[in-house]
Amino acid sequence: MSEAAAMDKLPAAERKKLKKEAEAKARDAEKEKKKAEQSAQQEASGAKPKEKDVEELDPTKYRENRMAMVKSLKDPYPHKWAVDASIPALIEKYKDMPAETHEVGTVVTIAGRVKNKRTQGVSLLFYDLFADGARIQIMCQPQNHEVGDFKESHAILNRGDIIGIRGFVGK
Repeated sequence: MSEAAAMDKLPAAERKKLKKEAEAKARDAEKEKKKAEQSAQQEASGAKPKEKDVEELDPTKYRENRMAMVKSLKDPYPHKWAVDASIPALIEKYKDMPAETHEVGTVVTIAGRVKNKRTQGVSLLFYDLFADGARIQIMCQPQNHEVGDFKESHAILNRGDIIGIRGFVGK
């Protein structure tokens, strides 16, 4: 008895399910083939493959990936971070500041938990920092970065991290 004859004897719902499974396998095989071609093309052109963001990797391995990253850092948990202003106090103090202005002469030091990380273009990063029940947006630019490499410093930061920020106030 041929495979087609055996399929004809199955109920319609079962045939439909098997057909969808076969189509899904074909799509997955096509994706893998395309991915392999792209990686081979990248290697041939000499371009190094783009590193995947920790959050884009397998979600079941998130904790393991973060633990491995923390172990690879030189000093993952610095001893102290002196904070001179709270986020709610900054919001209250600068609420009447006109838009598009910066207080470059005033340096503030704050800390909080990263709730969101966004990039705009090649070298502009935004963080939503939460602490004491308030949220503030942090804008990071390479020209204002003073310690270490800008890209390396920000590549290791993700949502949920508790970070300290030193800089000036702007709106």
